[in-house]
Amino acid sequence: MGFTDNKKPTLVSMVTEETVKSAQAFVANSLYGGADALGFGLGFLKKEHRNKEDLSEIFKMCAGRPVYLYSYPEVNSAGFTHEECAEYLLLAAECALEYGVVLCDIMCDMFGKVPGGFSDDPEVIKRQMALADKIHSMGGEVLYSVHHLTYLGEEEILRQAKEQVRRGADVVKIVTKAETEEELISNLAVIQKIKREIKQPLIYLSGGKYSYTVRQIGIAFGVDICLCVEHYNELTYKLQPSLAASKAIRDNLIIIK
Repeated sequence: MGFTDNKKPTLVSMVTEETVKSAQAFVANSLYGGADALGFGLGFLKKEHRNKEDLSEIFKMCAGRPVYLYSYPEVNSAGFTHEECAEYLLLAAECALEYGVVLCDIMCDMFGKVPGGFSDDPEVIKRQMALADKIHSMGGEVLYSVHHLTYLGEEEILRQAKEQVRRGADVVKIVTKAETEEELISNLAVIQKIKREIKQPLIYLSGGKYSYTVRQIGIAFGVDICLCVEHYNELTYKLQPSLAASKAIRDNLIIIK
């Protein structure tokens, strides 16, 4: 099973750990809890573990499950340039591909950070697409992601989703805002509009007051991949729903597509 051929919404347990042993333990608990795939925030891993041997020891624990990798300039990668983040992403992808399907995240303003997180600069896009080509040549899949702090409206979100596909996305990822009931309803509506317009699997998330609602029931409206956590600790992202809750919702929903 990969990220682009799933027959039902895929539950991805997000691993944000600093050491090999703690990451292995989180993976083991995630698999026991029913995760379909594992996601890794590469910026959390301490720098002394960023080598082929240690990375391989982590990905080996995934037991052939698909792996989602993102390398943002955060936590132990704080201060990294986008070029350094990309280099680290490719190293991790090389190691993970030894054990199964790998999905690599390219931010839509990678190589040219802009307010709102979505760059339309032709030179920035060219560099992003070159990175996507490199990942594809290695045998990996590509996810483009955009992280908005405000809700932009259905028309602009749909445009950005289509543009991700044009840039070479195998999976589309949109993170937006749902602060009001009106924004919540609009978010759920735009999920369905995106799914009518594109064939690629979709991750659709939000922040704000109604974040949990979008993240937990989005799969009933067309979201294909659910990011969740097996348990919470000081490093996990608290807006992500628990794996247990997400599995219960996923397994008991009648999903109409």
